[in-house]
Amino acid sequence: MEIWKASTLIGDGNIVYAKGLNRLAVLCFKRKELEEAEKFQRRALEIDENYGSNAGRSIGEDLNDLCAIAIARENFSLAAELAEKAIKAKEGHRASRKLALVPSLINLSRAHLGLENQKDAALAYAQASALLQSLDRQPASSQLSLPALTALSQRYAKLLELRRELYEVPNFDTRANVTYSGEGRL
Repeated sequence: MEIWKASTLIGDGNIVYAKGLNRLAVLCFKRKELEEAEKFQRRALEIDENYGSNAGRSIGEDLNDLCAIAIARENFSLAAELAEKAIKAKEGHRASRKLALVPSLINLSRAHLGLENQKDAALAYAQASALLQSLDRQPASSQLSLPALTALSQRYAKLLELRRELYEVPNFDTRANVTYSGEGRL
């Protein structure tokens, strides 16, 4: 990161630097250093927003990752807001795929559970379940619960591994999505 920051070709406002910040945020998230994770992720989002449509899927994924951090910090109102923004950003991107929407829907469901909004939590869970089922043909539990959300996150992670070559096109703006499982990133 220091080399990129000092580089006249990259610098600390470049989209490549934003990807590095995202990786640092995920590392801090896994280590439960949530304040640092949020700081790195907010800076990554700021840089990606400066690139606008050239940032590709990065903005939606930045918002999703911030959502996961907000859930871990138990700021469920912010988490729900960020998840909804992430979904809109991903839906609005021309390269959006069903798989990209799943973690944001899972996070949205988890945020609504934290807000004790069972109806909206169930709706987001049903959407995530339906998308996953359309991709892997496995039914999900019809009963919404934290373990059911964790199981859905695990199915997403497994499917992502199987489809990585299709989902994560090798270019500078790709990164894996983050879902909050209660233990950090899957």
